[in-house]
Formats: sequence, C-alpha cells, structure tokens
Amino acid sequence: MKKIICLALLFLGIFQTYSQIDSLYYLNKNGDKIYYYYNDCNKLQEGKLFCIECFNEETHEKEIRFKARFKSIEETEYHGIYIALGSNKLYGLIDINGDTILDFNYNAIDYPDIAYENYKVKGEIIFTIFTKQGLGIYSLQRGELMPPVYDYFEEDYDFMYTWHGNIKVRKGKKVGYYSLTKRKETIPPIYKSVDHSYELDWDTDTLMVQNAKGKYGLINEDGVIILPIEYDNINYYYGDYPFVSGVKRMLEVTKDKKKGIYAPISGKWLVPTEFTQIEDYLETENGVLGAFITYKKKKMGVYDFFGNELLPALFDEIQVGGLEYYSEMDTVVVYGKLGEKYYANVNCGSQKIKPVKYDSLGFDMISGYYGYRFVNSKERVNLFTGISEEVQGDFIIEGEFYDIFISNGKFGAKGKMGDVLIQPIYESANFMYGRSEVMIGYENGVMYYIYVDSGKRFTEMEW
Repeated sequence: MKKIICLALLFLGIFQTYSQIDSLYYLNKNGDKIYYYYNDCNKLQEGKLFCIECFNEETHEKEIRFKARFKSIEETEYHGIYIALGSNKLYGLIDINGDTILDFNYNAIDYPDIAYENYKVKGEIIFTIFTKQGLGIYSLQRGELMPPVYDYFEEDYDFMYTWHGNIKVRKGKKVGYYSLTKRKETIPPIYKSVDHSYELDWDTDTLMVQNAKGKYGLINEDGVIILPIEYDNINYYYGDYPFVSGVKRMLEVTKDKKKGIYAPISGKWLVPTEFTQIEDYLETENGVLGAFITYKKKKMGVYDFFGNELLPALFDEIQVGGLEYYSEMDTVVVYGKLGEKYYANVNCGSQKIKPVKYDSLGFDMISGYYGYRFVNSKERVNLFTGISEEVQGDFIIEGEFYDIFISNGKFGAKGKMGDVLIQPIYESANFMYGRSEVMIGYENGVMYYIYVDSGKRFTEMEW
C-alpha cells in the first residue's frame, strides 16, 4: 500500500509538468527495460531503479523521470551506466541497479572530445568531470586521470603526443600540456602560447612558447627550456641553399632587432643573434655563393651552413674564387679585402673540408681554390694546406684556353704555348666566371673586360 501511495504522489508531481505518461519500467541487471502497467504497481521491488517515460508537450520529446532518489538520470553510450543527479544537486554515475559507481561530487559529467586511441585509454570508460574549480578526466578503470582544475582541454593536432598521452590544457589565458599516461603536467599552463607547427615535420620535439611578457623561447616535450624565453620573435626560416646541404629545419631568432639562425633538430646555433640581416646566398662575379651572408652596419660576413664563421662582418664586398664552372654547393674560396690584405676561407657545401680560423687569414693573393702569402719572391705559403711552395718562374692562374701570369707584381695573359697575349699591366686579374676567354683586369682602379685572343678591352659601362 505504501508503494502505491509513493508512486501515486510521484505521478501527481509529473502530471503538473507533463500531459501524458507513456510507460513505467525498471532496468534488470542486463540493462533491459521491464515494463509495468499502472495496476501492477504493487509488484515493483524496493531498491530497483524505477523510471517513468513522459511526453513533454512543450518540447515534443520523450523524457525520463525517476523515483525520488534521483532528480534526473541520463543514459550514456556505455551499456548499463547512467549519469544521475543526486539529491545534493550534484552529478555522479550509477549502474543498472542504481548503485553508485562515481560519487555525486560534480557539477556536470560529459564525454571528453578526444580520440581515445591517441591517449592510451582505448577500451576504458572515461568521462569529463566538472567542479567549481574546473574540469578534468575520470576513468572507471584507473580513477582520476586528470584533476578537475582546468578551464579547457583539447587535442593538439599540430603536436599529437600519441605516445605520451598529452593533451593541451588551459587555465585562464595560459596554456600547457598534461599527460593522461603519466597523470601529471608535462608542461605547466604558464605560457601565452605553445606551438609546434607541422612545418617542423615532427622531426623534433621542440616547442615554441611565448610568455606573458610576449617573449619567445624553445622548450621540449617535458617542459625543459632549450632556448631561454627572452627573444622578441621566432619564425621559420626558409632557404633553398641550406636545404641542398641537408640543413632542412631552421628557425630565425630575433633579439633586440638582431637576428640569428637556430637548427632545432641538431640543437645548434648556425648563426648567432648578432646581425641586422641574414641571407642564404650571394651573387658574385664568379657565381652564386651558397652560404649564410651576414650583415652588420652595412658590412658583410659569411657563415657556412654548419655554423662555422668563415668571414666576420667587416667587408664591403665578398667574392668567391675564380673557378670556371662553380656550383653554389662546390668547395670554394670566399674572400674579402681589408687594406692591402685579402682575408679568405673555404666554404664546403658538404662539410668535408674544415674551415681555417679567421685570425690566421691574411693573404697576398687569391687564386682559384687557394690563398697565398709570399715569404719572399721565391717562396709562398698556401695557408689552406700549410705547405710552403717554391715559386718557379711566373705565378700562373690556369684557365681552359689561356693562363693568367704575374710578372713584377702585374697581371697579364699567355697562351697555352707560353706566348704573351696580354701584357702584364694590370694590378689584379682573374678569368670571368664561365668564360675563360675573357680576363677581368684592374688598371689604375678601373675594371676592364679583356678578350685574351684579340686584346680588345671594355670598361664596365661599355661591356
């Protein structure tokens, strides 16, 4: 009789909102609905989870109402598990018998919007849990995976930590990462932004971060600082010539308006942050130089693509050695002139030849691959090999059809049989890039293009 009275009171409350009761049922241990007619109310068993399906005329949808023990209940995608609202106005989880399997401590319970297989939780029953402090993730198999203290979380498709179970989390306007596998923060949410772009192709675990002051730096997946967070900007550096040398991933780093180049895969500075401008090639009279060309106060210098400084940024002009068929990735001499001395180094696109130190690079002459310092008129030292060589006869720069020779410090040209075709009247000379029939010579500071076979010459304007 008491059961009938209780159900009658429940029905009376429902009729105040709903115009039609469709059915009354409870769930057995298999999760099946066992229906009752109204005149069979005395057969209902105490302790079961009784449900009443009602039709709401306002929304035109069926809704489920429950015995007074729960204010509401919602079926989940997991068989036999229900989200219920308790008498304390907080949510928990119950099974088909109405037994509590997650305490009623939460403001809401929902499904996490993540691909479970990416986070080593495949096959587990997991929910997003909400409290006044924030949201988290709960597993019925392992318990609390992430405490409910965050404002937001999501998969990071630019940085899918499928092997670490990491997701991006946010507190206020600060972001970080949390590992569902390790159940701890791998990167605390203290950064304004955390970015791992697809442009690095996942070849490195390096992350670009920005702090609250707007400064940038680099950290790894465990939050360890790789580059101090003190730079004004970090951008991806695109260069075709470094790519040919095998340097594929680079970052241009700026601090106090000075730029540098950092390689995140090797963790190495290729160019320090000391320059106003950096380019990855230079067009010269003798061909295109493939190297980092650095600029400081309108002066030029050179770094190779492997982080070696070849020439400091002290020169008004940089040239490459006079090779007839020079490719930008060939090994070649790069040089500049300060006062009466040439300063040179060797640039190798494959890192097979080690450059020499700048402080030992004072040369009297640059010829092809080599730089020479004369001990006297009969002896010279090749500083790239360190070998002392005896000077026999005229100094010769060999070309394909003709040779340039030096006599009494002046440059001229000969045929391959030794016949003089251009008299030695020029202060310096070399063959034109790609055309050994043309000699470029300087007389009284004026540059001339000279056809060796005919001796005809043209100024730069005439040429």
